[in-house]
Amino acid sequence: MSKNNESAAIDIKDIITADTNPFTGEAQNIGKFAAKMGWGVFVAQEPESPDNTITIYDSPSSSLTVNPINKKGRYFESSSPIVQVRIRSTDYESAYAKAVEVQDAVANEGSYYTRKFKYSAFYVNNPPFHLGEDSNNRQLLVINITCHRTYILGQESGSPS
Repeated sequence: MSKNNESAAIDIKDIITADTNPFTGEAQNIGKFAAKMGWGVFVAQEPESPDNTITIYDSPSSSLTVNPINKKGRYFESSSPIVQVRIRSTDYESAYAKAVEVQDAVANEGSYYTRKFKYSAFYVNNPPFHLGEDSNNRQLLVINITCHRTYILGQESGSPS
């Protein structure tokens, strides 16, 4: 059974809602999880409000690799899940700026650890792409991020290397 059964979208949410960027150590204020005011960050479901939202979705990805057995007799599964980040705002300029802020937060060198995974790279697949407006005339933009990760055990959550 595959060990790669956890949401990469949740891991991206943890990175962008942190007060400090786990790669650079710099303060960041991208958004708060489930916030009702300001920039709210959500996973898998975009609420009607607030107007300014960042919603992260797991996208289909079929790349799973079982790597050779290591010296301790364990094999390692690696995968490259894709997440889509949708940014919604009342004005285009704010939406675009927030999309760039999100991509800059994750597109860093270094490793990121969760309870089960070591993320070795995050690749932003496209610049912010304008989808148009929703039924309330709010601007919609998306970016897609490929996340390269390997299943591991015994690492500190969120610690970069």
